[in-house]
Amino acid sequence: MDSVIVSNDVLAPLENPELLARSLAGDRASREELARACLLRVRRTVFMAVPRSSDADDVDQDAMSRIFAALPGYRADAKLSTWIDRISVNAVRDYFRRKPVLTALLFSGPSELEPAPESTAPDVGWEQRRLAESLRRHLQRIRPHKRIALMLSVAYGYSVNEIAVMTECSVETAKKRLQHGRQELMSRVRKDPYLLSVLKERGTCRT
Repeated sequence: MDSVIVSNDVLAPLENPELLARSLAGDRASREELARACLLRVRRTVFMAVPRSSDADDVDQDAMSRIFAALPGYRADAKLSTWIDRISVNAVRDYFRRKPVLTALLFSGPSELEPAPESTAPDVGWEQRRLAESLRRHLQRIRPHKRIALMLSVAYGYSVNEIAVMTECSVETAKKRLQHGRQELMSRVRKDPYLLSVLKERGTCRT
């Protein structure tokens, strides 16, 4: 899960057109650097949307295969990161089409959250992982179409119009999914003392 909590600097190669050009030209080192940044972006998307860790790995691989198969046809009509997100979302949606939603919710895997390391100093990374896992646990209980809309809005800041395009629905439908998803998530968050306290502290939650 550490790979999900990364700084935007690590994802900077996705916005480097020269790196993309070298990769497409066959430069192995450039392709590997691009693939690492791309996988981190994909994992960010899939982590919050797919309940089981083993399934998330499969969706990661599916999305990466789609991305690198389609990469030679990328025309820069959208940012590369946005293009990657769109393909990742499609891989997630296909996962839910293949797998019954009820099964995914009832048999989600055990938490990946490990015991906190023994240390007297505060571990910022540990707190970030704990927060991410808490959010993920609540998101798992929200229906997939609302979960995906929430993830795109909260994790990446996409607008309702952009979410509608990426999830292939009307703007009104995207707006409703986002609104209902937020309401459901907040109703769950208010029952989670840890998560509620963290969000209040960060000024991102109102009771």
